[in-house]
Amino acid sequence: ERLNALDKQAAAMENGARGSDEPSFARLSNSFAGVFGILQESDRPPTTQAINAVATLKKQMDALVKKWASLKSSR
Repeated sequence: ERLNALDKQAAAMENGARGSDEPSFARLSNSFAGVFGILQESDRPPTTQAINAVATLKKQMDALVKKWASLKSSR
């Protein structure tokens, strides 16, 4: 049962739980790709909005990596 619970937590971190707005690795990957795509298409310096978006995504990624490390150590 404990293994099943850990598997569900890992799956939620990977792909996100249904109906949840919680960050997941897949969502963050897509979000980073979108922001970086915008940055690549422009010949101008990044906008304040793009800089803020990257900072927000980085904070979410850092929190998710910390959560993942905690899950790994709880085996």
